[in-house]
Amino acid sequence: MDNVIRPTFGRPAKAEPNTAEHETVSEFSPLQVYGTTVGHFVALIRAEFGAEGPTLQLIVGQDGGEGAESVAVFPDNAEGEADAETTAFAILRTLEIVKEARDGPA
Repeated sequence: MDNVIRPTFGRPAKAEPNTAEHETVSEFSPLQVYGTTVGHFVALIRAEFGAEGPTLQLIVGQDGGEGAESVAVFPDNAEGEADAETTAFAILRTLEIVKEARDGPA
């Protein structure tokens, strides 16, 4: 998951790169769906796996849930949830900007 924004949560970052390809999230129960645009959704899930322990993760996938991938990881606390919300809205706006650049203004 080298394409994921992954904070160190106060621990020193590891030097070795993660060589894994895109990690698809096949089953999830969103805590929050922030919205959809250009055929994709942005949602928040709680993940119990990984070296960080329990985390909150933003996932982006196609409408209908196919191809969802984790794109950002946050601590599982109130501050992490607030940061995830801000990031989710930034992702949605970015998708809208890309759509407008591709298709022109609505």
